[in-house]
Amino acid sequence: LFATPDQAEAAKASMEGFIFNGNTLRVKPSQTKNRLFFGGLSTTESGAAFEEALKPYAVGLETVDFVTDPDGKPKGFAFATFFNHAAAQATKKTMEEQNATIDGRVPSIEFSRSTGQGGDSESKSVYLGGLSEQTTEQEIRNIFEGFGEIERIALPINMNLSSTRKFGFVHYMQPESAQKAVRAHESGLRMQDGSDVSVELARKPKEQRKRGRQDGYMNDMRGRYGGGGGRPRYGGGYGGGGGYGGAGEET
Repeated sequence: LFATPDQAEAAKASMEGFIFNGNTLRVKPSQTKNRLFFGGLSTTESGAAFEEALKPYAVGLETVDFVTDPDGKPKGFAFATFFNHAAAQATKKTMEEQNATIDGRVPSIEFSRSTGQGGDSESKSVYLGGLSEQTTEQEIRNIFEGFGEIERIALPINMNLSSTRKFGFVHYMQPESAQKAVRAHESGLRMQDGSDVSVELARKPKEQRKRGRQDGYMNDMRGRYGGGGGRPRYGGGYGGGGGYGGAGEET
């Protein structure tokens, strides 16, 4: 564990290609899940105002990425990076428990998983976070089919009936297609209904977990997205571990 990202990057560069016991080391940054996505923000608010509104709830806040279009107009969403996962989790929990508002709105808050830069470069899948219930598979296909041949699109049923937000995956035939899609939408994506969606590479799961989910997913979407289990579940939501989409993994 390094004190700063620069130190971690320097260590990675120095160890890349290092020979240990006759084996060549491959060094990759770990996925710390320390970045949050904030959607549903006002398109009239400034980045400085967003950061000031966030600070009273934030724990270990490091950077804020307030997304704007080329003309400088806010796109209605932002990202915030925290010292570690625990700090990001504490911030998310506090804001949700207090029903915190930013410029008079209650933002949708999700962990920003597997960014295009930090995700698995071999992944063929793109994670879409913050979709609304109105988003259709055809709308997603129209947006993403220009980046390469799509194998399938997964829009899991939202098991939390109190929530109107959901997530999905676009599975490509080639990893290059997924990378192009993420790069094209690295600042996010606004859908027809006005919802703001984060677009990121999904991580590949461990092989055994992948095998545990494959039959349930491929068997006509019958509800067994998890790793076996006696009832349909999604592992407690995206990133909840075990089950569909656990920790931002591709299925």
